[in-house]
Amino acid sequence: MVACHKSDDPQVVPAPSAVAAASSSAPSKPPVAIAPDKLPVCGLDAGAEPLAVLCDVGKEASLAHFECKAPQPIAFCGAVDTWGCTTNAFAGEKPAPIAFEARVTHSGAPMPMNVPMETKDIIARNPRKGPLRGVAVHYRVGDDAEGKRKLAEVNATIVSWGCADAGKHSLGERYDCGTWTIDTHYLDITKIVYVEGGTSDAFECK
Repeated sequence: MVACHKSDDPQVVPAPSAVAAASSSAPSKPPVAIAPDKLPVCGLDAGAEPLAVLCDVGKEASLAHFECKAPQPIAFCGAVDTWGCTTNAFAGEKPAPIAFEARVTHSGAPMPMNVPMETKDIIARNPRKGPLRGVAVHYRVGDDAEGKRKLAEVNATIVSWGCADAGKHSLGERYDCGTWTIDTHYLDITKIVYVEGGTSDAFECK
């Protein structure tokens, strides 16, 4: 519909700067609500395509993928437990080039502070069960140039799925996939590209 004006009504033409400001403040394209288990990489082996673990968000935690045979709780933060694999540097073990983590709702009693416990006792006290709140992929790279290339590659892949760039988060980029988010960043100190997908509170301490 075209608005009509009386011939004696003053016509106000916005300045170019005002038009530019309005354009820059326009909302970005809304994200496509794509469920984790509907991503194009679902069904692929995570060993060949690590981003396939993002398809596991919301699934039973016991099905989470790890690079080792005996994952264990590696961090406790509020209502969220983080599971992953550990490396014994004293035994000459080296970290895997690609590592995985899983985050689940804490289901056991609160962990006591400053109390030594055997790994088996920690696992028994904090079973990995319930839906996966979040998963993470860590790509270990050789230098900053490789890290930046890998990060750009991962970000482009996420956008190709239909997830919208939601702007910066604390360390890098956030992508809105409708009902869940994916955060990505590269840390030059560790030489690792981090990809974390899950519910909005999966990576927060509450």
